[in-house]
Amino acid sequence: LCAGNMGSLVKLTQQHGITISISVYPWPAQVNHQDTATRYTDFWRDFCKQRKIPFLDCFPLVFAEGPAEKILSELYMPGDCHFNLVGNRRLGEWWLAQAPRLTNGLVKAQ
Repeated sequence: LCAGNMGSLVKLTQQHGITISISVYPWPAQVNHQDTATRYTDFWRDFCKQRKIPFLDCFPLVFAEGPAEKILSELYMPGDCHFNLVGNRRLGEWWLAQAPRLTNGLVKAQ
């Protein structure tokens, strides 16, 4: 279901000349279990490779922050799977560093 829906979105963006990329990041349960090599990541990496679209794996970036307790308390909203202000800032800075590669130089990293 996910692949079908994402495939439709990729086709739509391509029809309209819009650049798309897919990014994955660990959910808190994956952080707790130090699950750095998931089927989820492999699935989306292969999906992107087959369609020649950029894939951004945020797992190494997140896990480089330290032990699970530190990652969860510093990067995620309590009791939620979303990043807090600090987590969004970290990922945003990293994404901006990737932007020139993803947009063929149309966006300059700041």
